[in-house]
Amino acid sequence: MTAREAERDVGVFEYRVAPPVSELSLNTLFSAARGHHRWRRFASMHRRSLVYLCAYYRNQVVGYVNVVWDGGTRGFLVDLTVHPEYRGRGIGTALVERAVEVANRRGVGSLRAEFGPDEVEFYRRLGFESVDAGVRRLEGVRRGS
Repeated sequence: MTAREAERDVGVFEYRVAPPVSELSLNTLFSAARGHHRWRRFASMHRRSLVYLCAYYRNQVVGYVNVVWDGGTRGFLVDLTVHPEYRGRGIGTALVERAVEVANRRGVGSLRAEFGPDEVEFYRRLGFESVDAGVRRLEGVRRGS
């Protein structure tokens, strides 16, 4: 399905909370959206997540977001991804808004998101504030996970 065809079907994107979704579908989405993507095992991540959501167009996964958490009141929005052919149609916004709603209902008090300079305005429109934080890169990343 092309983006031009999707334009004719405005409003037909379906958003599902924690749907059964195949590794192939998610890895295909991430490969299309991120040139540097390496195959991942999403199911193992989902077992540790607070919630994940998918956006569908005619049963094809075209968007994804995951909320991981500390087991208490802090959540972290990760892996927001929209297929390049479907960007600019509000899918990312809808996924984040729905993730915020679910996290709030489940008792999360704050939700953080990492974003680059080109994404600041997008996240600000959704109520996120920039905060100073630090990160330390580790070498212990397992391949394929």
